[in-house]
Amino acid sequence: MTSITTAPFGFNDVTVYEGKKGYRNLPKEIFTANVGATAAFILFLLTYIPYFFLQSRYETMSIDEKILACLLSNVAMAFGVNTIGLYEGTTAGAQWWNFYKPASIDDNFSLLFAMLMLLGDSLLYFLIAWYVDNKSYWFGTSPSTDDYSDLHIHEESKLFEREPTDLKVGISIKKLRKVFGSGKQKKTAVAGTSLNVYEGQITALLGHNGAGKTTTMSMLTESCNE
Repeated sequence: MTSITTAPFGFNDVTVYEGKKGYRNLPKEIFTANVGATAAFILFLLTYIPYFFLQSRYETMSIDEKILACLLSNVAMAFGVNTIGLYEGTTAGAQWWNFYKPASIDDNFSLLFAMLMLLGDSLLYFLIAWYVDNKSYWFGTSPSTDDYSDLHIHEESKLFEREPTDLKVGISIKKLRKVFGSGKQKKTAVAGTSLNVYEGQITALLGHNGAGKTTTMSMLTESCNE
């Protein structure tokens, strides 16, 4: 019968044994993927707020001011919906033959402008995300010189399942570590992971987003640069 072994990654603080120093809890990462997703959602909602202030002065805004405001994608979307409403008010509706024209002679903003600004915003946000994600490329990285030679898991701890003695080890991981960035930008993705994967078992890595599961598998398959 094939057994299943699960290795938890990052659900709780990891307890390690440091020789004479005894046990120590490794702190959790503060900025996890869940926190980032929540912050992004809140920021997304906040970018819609300026529209409530711009709506009242929409008719007096110049085309340059409207395009500048459309750098916020939610404002561009709101202006687009507002323009569709203006088209409907003329009974003609938004059609292929008029979507590039203002809905009325008193307006200077067309549905085409909103569509182009949404495409431009997508490109702009993509470049910003790419730059932030690859900022270590611009500032350079250096390998970590920290000494973790005395860091090891206490095999007899009650926090860890006793390893089988009648199975052959297929993969043995000892103090696996991966650090991205340097200085204040240093991010430890995997910190001193030790794990034995046995033949005849299905081993699964469990953990929240950002716990280091993908990085661990990337290093094992040599798809993660040293």
